[in-house]
Amino acid sequence: YNNYIWEFQGDYFHGNPLKYNNDDTFHGISYLKKHDKDLEKKKFYEENGYIFNIKWESEWVEDKKLMKRNRVKSAE
Repeated sequence: YNNYIWEFQGDYFHGNPLKYNNDDTFHGISYLKKHDKDLEKKKFYEENGYIFNIKWESEWVEDKKLMKRNRVKSAE
């Protein structure tokens, strides 16, 4: 686990492409520009031997719901 990086990205702050268009803006900055910056960061870490993973806020919410449903199923 030493060379893994997990980054949690908020849907609104980072502009989840499943929810926002590239030309939408966050505080005057286009999501396309934010995506480019995030990709630069990912590339930097990967070039330095890290495995970079992103978890979107909406994925996290769905994962929590799924875990809760599975926990309830297991208890039955």
